[in-house]
Amino acid sequence: MNPFILLLSCLLFSLVKCVFVRNPDNSFSRGPLDYRNLLLDAKSASLYVGARGRLFRLWVYNINDTTENLYTERIIPVSESDLSDCVSEGSSDEECQFSSRFMAFQDKKQSIYVCSSVAMKPEIRVLDASTLKDKQASRTEIGICAPDSHVNATAVVVEWGNPDDYTTVYSGIRTGMAGENHLIYRPALSEKGKETYQSMRTIYSDTQWLNEPQFVGAFDVGEHVFFFFREIAHETVMGERTVHSRVARICKRDTGGRAVFRQVWTSFVKARLNCSISAQLPFYFDNIQAITRVDTTDDTLFYAAMSTSDTAFVTSAICAFSLKQINQLFDHGLFMETSPAGWMPRPADAVPKHRPGTCTANSQALSDSDINFARNNLLMAEPVPGGTPIMPTRDVVFSHILVDPKTEQNVIFMLDGGSHRLWKISHWRADTEWKWQLIESTGLNLQSSVRAVAILPGEFLYTATDEAISQFSLSSCQRHISCALCAVDPYCSWNAAQLSCRAREKSHSQSVGWISSWAGRGAGECVGAERTQERKAYPGDSLKLDGIEGGAWKTAGKRIIPNDRQIIDSNNNLILLNLEEKHSGVYELERNGHVVIKYRLDISGAECARPLTVEAYKSCQREWCKRADDYKTQIKEWQEAKKRSNAMTLIFDGPTLIYAGTLILLILIMLGILIHRQIVRMRNNSVRKPPAVALSSTVPKKRRLEYEAQLNNVQNLRATYKPKLTDCETIRVHEGKPYVHRMIAVEEVALEIDMLLERIDSSLCRNPNESTLAYLQRVRQRIPSLDDNLIQRIAFLQESARHRGERFDLEKLMELRSYIKQFIKKVCDDGESSLFGEMEPPSRNLVATLYDRIHPNSASSRRRRTKFGGSDGGRLLANTLREEQVPLLPLPTIASASSIGLSRSTHQTPRQSTSLIRRPDRNSGSGRRQSDSQRELLLGNSSQ
Repeated sequence: MNPFILLLSCLLFSLVKCVFVRNPDNSFSRGPLDYRNLLLDAKSASLYVGARGRLFRLWVYNINDTTENLYTERIIPVSESDLSDCVSEGSSDEECQFSSRFMAFQDKKQSIYVCSSVAMKPEIRVLDASTLKDKQASRTEIGICAPDSHVNATAVVVEWGNPDDYTTVYSGIRTGMAGENHLIYRPALSEKGKETYQSMRTIYSDTQWLNEPQFVGAFDVGEHVFFFFREIAHETVMGERTVHSRVARICKRDTGGRAVFRQVWTSFVKARLNCSISAQLPFYFDNIQAITRVDTTDDTLFYAAMSTSDTAFVTSAICAFSLKQINQLFDHGLFMETSPAGWMPRPADAVPKHRPGTCTANSQALSDSDINFARNNLLMAEPVPGGTPIMPTRDVVFSHILVDPKTEQNVIFMLDGGSHRLWKISHWRADTEWKWQLIESTGLNLQSSVRAVAILPGEFLYTATDEAISQFSLSSCQRHISCALCAVDPYCSWNAAQLSCRAREKSHSQSVGWISSWAGRGAGECVGAERTQERKAYPGDSLKLDGIEGGAWKTAGKRIIPNDRQIIDSNNNLILLNLEEKHSGVYELERNGHVVIKYRLDISGAECARPLTVEAYKSCQREWCKRADDYKTQIKEWQEAKKRSNAMTLIFDGPTLIYAGTLILLILIMLGILIHRQIVRMRNNSVRKPPAVALSSTVPKKRRLEYEAQLNNVQNLRATYKPKLTDCETIRVHEGKPYVHRMIAVEEVALEIDMLLERIDSSLCRNPNESTLAYLQRVRQRIPSLDDNLIQRIAFLQESARHRGERFDLEKLMELRSYIKQFIKKVCDDGESSLFGEMEPPSRNLVATLYDRIHPNSASSRRRRTKFGGSDGGRLLANTLREEQVPLLPLPTIASASSIGLSRSTHQTPRQSTSLIRRPDRNSGSGRRQSDSQRELLLGNSSQ
């Protein structure tokens, strides 16, 4: 790779972390087969691989070697009937193939126990470890592994300590059609096909046992089986959904209760795993991701990869849990109990003689009271301490963890399966305190997410992805550039003669010239063997000094503070930009008080004038290129500034100023005209007096102001519209509505009446600002035979067609037409003598024209309805409820009108509304009340 490109890549450390990437030493693949399970036997040098449709046995020292004795492949097909049934149930063809879920050794590693998904059904096989042939007939068994590959399940094969020492399996699993049942399960124990002991499980309907657990591991230790998982904590404050990591313990010989707890664990207890950074407010790592076990001379350690809850800033760390401390808590700790104040520790004297979690030879002999106490006391009050978290790291999730135990230390390997980054850490005990030190961090060149990992102690690490199996050496000694770094790597030794780091061998510890140490002892031997790396550069150059994580850069005894010319990237590499002669000197990287890397940097400008070497000539050329680029940049900026100056000069020349001035003057004139018109309009509005409004004395005082405001609004609108009932703006707003033609019909009929009366007698012309009621009452003075209720109803319907809070209903339009027909008949028949006097009465053609306009089935009415939105017939009546109600004005609403008796027929059904078409009886009580209530709102100018 071009060093300049590498340097630029590392400069983007804030966006992409620049990590040294290792290629696999060997790879094995038979295509993208979803390699999901790895099982390693160091004694037979075999690596067993579970994939889709196949099982493999590979040689651990070279997984790519397919020699007959070192390589075995077993193809496991699915019958056509099972495949067809599986696909018909909605699964894909790949999901229905054989796919391993869990593999474990049994019979002293002579056999392999395999639980797999076959046609989305769990199938159990026992295979010969060498040939991968079946040693038993395959069988379908629910509860061992999950057909769904996304379910976090775990299992462990236990060959000792079970009832009658049967070999069986313990599993943490989800069952049910939707995976709603969460169990820790042991299948029934049988011999020669006869069931001897029934299956055992937790109570899946009680969330105090397991509350949506995600299992990560199970281990057989002594007379117990331990399960590690995370779940929703039920002991937290009500309403909080907090995840806690747990360890649960059960006794192998547990066979459940006799009457109570039949087929249910009587020895189940669980406790929280505490992995946190101590502070006034502890920082918890509550999500366990992976777990592994290490047996030491006096204890067993469980190394767990933990992370924070699912947030935008996830942080991961490693915590080590001691088996002794776990058993101490389960055997002697306090239990949690519920109380009105919440979850509280139960007093020690309240625990019965048979303590929950205690193993007994015969669990069915336990009393019902002991079992009930155990059922209600499953959780320990105190958590299991995890010590000081190892290497808390942001923005990563340690999805896998492996440990290579050494005499003085445990070497921990943590892998982020998504980013493929691997950390190697030394963990050791100093007196009573555990310490750790980062050895190295590298990237692995993999194509997809890591599904499984395995380790051959002291030799290789293996990863399984969807595409291949990869093999990496545990030692990457060529990366260590100093003795201090090389010597503490448990897989490397420093050659003092050649000043290089090589893979460690057993003979190096006793050979002269080789320096081997470990993190706990340090690299004191490297004081005289440390190599100072010489670096030479020229003014203007950029340089990268390789470092390691966890160290501090210094020069001239002072710590380097990052700035725009001295950058420290995410891998602690020092990047120097635009070097000058003053940057010459010694640069050291210290870690744990020791200098682990030392550089001597020489920056000489003497050769720049007359370069004597190729490197000096290239440096001079780069410096000249930089200056040339700077000159070009300055020339370009000057040219752009000159163009902008010329453009401004062109803008402000003579003709341009004249055109711009003329345009601005025209705009100002137009604005002046508009402002003048607005001022005139405002003056006219200010001098216009609103019509007087008279209300009946029976109107309540509390509602009087409200009615006056509504009536004034009606009068103001009437003064603006004058005789018109609708205007263009109103029609535009309601354009396309099915009822818009009703508004037009009311307007035409009303105008025809006004024109008719004006032609009959000019004194009957409608006055400006005169309400409909006042106008018709003036006509009634000339024709006393006109019914007062008829006049009031016509005025009310006409006004509500014009000023309404909702649409003008079809029933009201029909009612208005009926009343207008009666009015015309009265005017043309009964009013001839009193109205016309000596004048010639109007022709019958005019009356016929009026009648034709208001009749619903006339030809002109049909043409008008077609033009304005359809028919007034049965279709509109049936669709009345579906018509959109768009209020025109928030003036007297239907609610306010109905409160004073003005819209009694608004919500009448079609059957009820037909009664309104009949001419109201002058002497009826209801007619009088209707007249009184309408008069209160429609009085208007009639009081004058």
